[in-house]
Amino acid sequence: MSGGTAVVSFTQLGPIGFVEINNPPVNTINRAVRIELSEALVRAKGDANVKVLLIATAGPVFMAGADITGFAGSASGPTLQALEMAIETGSMPIVVAIQGLALGGGLELAMSSRASTVRSRVGARSGSRHRVSESPIHPVCPIAPSLTIASPTSNWMKGQSC
Repeated sequence: MSGGTAVVSFTQLGPIGFVEINNPPVNTINRAVRIELSEALVRAKGDANVKVLLIATAGPVFMAGADITGFAGSASGPTLQALEMAIETGSMPIVVAIQGLALGGGLELAMSSRASTVRSRVGARSGSRHRVSESPIHPVCPIAPSLTIASPTSNWMKGQSC
């Protein structure tokens, strides 16, 4: 995607586009994640065969917010707010599968989607525009109640139904 080791992958499974973020250990949102997620969103939106997009992460934490080690580095690439807007205004349904913790910017990103799936613990900073404080999110699947998620790359999702 943007060069180096990819931290975001895009796979198409029939009419479902699957975006997986894999930035261990806690899937922090750094410059590479922002750039590659933006590229994956553009790719999915540009493919007429993709009818719904599922965004998930590898590992035990959904996203733990911004990568503070990058605060002194380059601010180039899309902002988190630009990614949120791209998810909110997408013409196709975008579903975010949250597992583990969703904190700060990770929670904000998830809340930009039309639906979130899987039980999780979430927390937002006090200045967050979403104003949510450590609350469980319960499974929601308004798109297809019998949809079975079977990803070739994410073991936690294999055979999960919503």
